[in-house]
Amino acid sequence: MELIRVNHLKKDYQQGVLKIPAVRGVSFSIQKGDFAALVGPSGSGKTTLLNMIGVLDTPDEGEIFLEDQCLNTLKEKEKTRFRLYHIGFVFQFYNLIPVFTALENVEYTLMLQGMDKKTRQEKALSLMSEMRIEELKNRFPRELSGGQQQRVAVVRALVSNPKVVLADEPTANLDSESADILLDIMQEMAVKKETTFLFSTHDKRVMDRAKRLIRLRDGRLEEN
Repeated sequence: MELIRVNHLKKDYQQGVLKIPAVRGVSFSIQKGDFAALVGPSGSGKTTLLNMIGVLDTPDEGEIFLEDQCLNTLKEKEKTRFRLYHIGFVFQFYNLIPVFTALENVEYTLMLQGMDKKTRQEKALSLMSEMRIEELKNRFPRELSGGQQQRVAVVRALVSNPKVVLADEPTANLDSESADILLDIMQEMAVKKETTFLFSTHDKRVMDRAKRLIRLRDGRLEEN
């Protein structure tokens, strides 16, 4: 079943008088349950593409569909709500809130959705237990290793049962052991939760795990 469809997507950035093409007419689809990766060298357009799919950026031309919803027609408030309920994000630099504990970081999305404290804590703790990080619940980000912070970030991305998790270079700052643990957990959750994962990466460890690679070079689809 098709979950994401990208049609003839284009995006340019302005640098002074120069127009820099970032994405040049890219089209592809992602099936529900895919564990897929956008791959290519730095500057190939993969992060720009991921940001547009996550409605963090807007294409100049083309269309993005998540199921039957055309994402680039959404207004700003609609984009915020859509991200909150349907898309999970994992970033290279974790992006945990430093004054929140691990548990508070995980439940933050549920709080924004208006879920009561008891229910959201139960849900957050249950998923932290599944991901084998419940013992970290009362620690602040500064008290966690990079691998632990990224696992908390993955739980935060999954806790609201999103339709897709978009992960931008999630292993880039991790050592090999931490990266393998993280990818093991993500694959396990992809099967358990039937969650679709789309990565942006040039890490061979992620590429080796992906069921599908979408190759980009100079903003164009090289191989699908």
